[in-house]
Amino acid sequence: ATGEENLVGVGNFPVWSRDGEWLAYTGPDGIYILPGTPNTEPRRLVPLESSNPDDLPVYQAQNPGQYYPPIASWSPDGQWLVYHVFSSNLVDADAEDMTKYYSIFKVNVSTGETIKLLDGGFSPSWRWPVQEP
Repeated sequence: ATGEENLVGVGNFPVWSRDGEWLAYTGPDGIYILPGTPNTEPRRLVPLESSNPDDLPVYQAQNPGQYYPPIASWSPDGQWLVYHVFSSNLVDADAEDMTKYYSIFKVNVSTGETIKLLDGGFSPSWRWPVQEP
């Protein structure tokens, strides 16, 4: 409404919660969340390590097309985020299917409880229910 800009953090792939109260984004060392109020410090909800040997931020791909950075997606109720993580433990030298290199997790935004959902998938997102007009 005011056009005022505020720097909230360093990172990429920002995504607002459905209610517009929270922002999640992928920072240089994890997934961060913060309330949508000015002058609030972000909280690192999910610490992540880079898959790159030179310790580049997790959102910068060393080899484009071979590494997909984690991008968070909010649950409809705003209680969870889902995201994928590259896992060198899953690498199959003969794999043509890139999903074999990733695992999908969900994390509770209040408690930080993290649950692995599956190996072999990436770019998860929540299906939000249709709202009646």
